[in-house]
Amino acid sequence: MYIYNSGMYLKSLYANNFRNFRMLELELQPGKNLILGDNGVGKTNLLEIVYFLSTFGSFRTGENVDLLKFGEPFFIISGVYGDTKVKVRYSDKKEIFINGLKEVRLRDSFGTIPVVALTSNDLEIVDGSPSCRRRFINMGISLYNRTYIDTLSWYNRALRQRNSLLNHAKMGKVIKGIEIWEEQLSHYALPIIKARVDYIDKLIKHTVPVFNTLAGQKLELSYKKGGNYRNLKEQLKKMRNKEIERGYTLYGPHRDEIIFKIDGHGAKVSASFGIKKALTVSLRIAQARILNEVRKEEPIIILDEIIGELDRDRIDLLSGLLDEYEQVLIATTREDVQGSGDFNVYRIEDKDGTPVIRKGLKEIHSI
Repeated sequence: MYIYNSGMYLKSLYANNFRNFRMLELELQPGKNLILGDNGVGKTNLLEIVYFLSTFGSFRTGENVDLLKFGEPFFIISGVYGDTKVKVRYSDKKEIFINGLKEVRLRDSFGTIPVVALTSNDLEIVDGSPSCRRRFINMGISLYNRTYIDTLSWYNRALRQRNSLLNHAKMGKVIKGIEIWEEQLSHYALPIIKARVDYIDKLIKHTVPVFNTLAGQKLELSYKKGGNYRNLKEQLKKMRNKEIERGYTLYGPHRDEIIFKIDGHGAKVSASFGIKKALTVSLRIAQARILNEVRKEEPIIILDEIIGELDRDRIDLLSGLLDEYEQVLIATTREDVQGSGDFNVYRIEDKDGTPVIRKGLKEIHSI
């Protein structure tokens, strides 16, 4: 069960052998924190630590080994959020510790530190495949509903089993027990779709006004279901021969989709880069507002180079939207952002291959 708190923020970070950080010990402040520096000095790596402490994954790579400092066999990262310390150790596997106690399952601690990340990769929510949009939904729900994580895991297990049988049947092999997996898929689909429909309703409520503020255009957001969820079992049985021809399951929550329309036109095809960027920013702000609404706790907002992709007017508008959050971390090369509001300014510089972090003129990390 989540422990909800108000007025919480990330007080400190520690890292050992993570990316280009041999050793990092950093105290953080509430409010808007600006992390300035040239490309390649470690700004994104710093934000990646924060995100990893929330989701136990990276927003840049699916391979944990990529996060190891070159030549090192392990990394350790930790952060203190309010009175809660989250620690992750990785060598050949991930180990999670909450206040010193080792967690048996990673998903039981998922989102202990609530974080919403705005990154350049977010453009995939609009331009990418439907799986990118499903992942956006799944991550958003999972940050406040761990039962959803379990249900989705059980659904995916049943899906893998049924797909395996369908593929065997496609190759002419005799299969048995496919009805068992169809029963399970139908059973788990119902709570998944219920949670998703509820989330989409919340997403529409919060995304539309934010997008209107940033872009001044009309946004329509709808949810396209990938099956008949009143009786998915019967649908799967009826279409089984067709699915055997394909070798995989064609109906179910794993085929769901989000449709974005701007001024009546499909966003993926018709919207400009700037409008798509405004849409992805709006979706992330909405995600943060949903977390605040449901968890009664403001998430930490991290922005990786998003500021550099927006014009001056949208930077000012976004800066105003970010004022409502307890803690915001913004990585950018743009010095002029400081004129958009009050910031705690950190600078990262490269010193003989080692990242050096300064707050103001004071050096606070040089190991």
